[in-house]
Amino acid sequence: MSRMNVNRVILLALLLLPFLPAFAKKEEPTPLERVTKLKHDLAEEHFRLGNWAKGKKLLKCAFAHYHLAIRLEPDHRTARGRLGYRKGKSGEWEVKGKTEWETARKAWEKPGDDVENRERKLFDEEVAEFEELGVALLKEGEEALAR
Repeated sequence: MSRMNVNRVILLALLLLPFLPAFAKKEEPTPLERVTKLKHDLAEEHFRLGNWAKGKKLLKCAFAHYHLAIRLEPDHRTARGRLGYRKGKSGEWEVKGKTEWETARKAWEKPGDDVENRERKLFDEEVAEFEELGVALLKEGEEALAR
């Protein structure tokens, strides 16, 4: 091979070097890694739902979602902060004084009637769809599935 061809090969290799990791075979995550990621993602979703509920003045619902986020990810800093927790000198989470969840006038009121009515309507629609599916399965002779 001539010196010019060798230089071209080296130059081409140097240009392609940054793209090499993209072609490397990626390892499958272990089951523990997958579960840890799922728990983290679910904790984040519960935290977001808690923020939404708090914005809608559904404080009981927000309180429950923040606690679910903490149950899934015990060191969820922002969810704990929303509930009034602070890290103490020992590194443990602690609550100092009364939090807004204990002092807010409407903290433990039920969600408004509009929310309950929407939930009831959705539930009724879902039940009706399942009944239709059951009837259709019975017509096709699938009694075990229909039940």
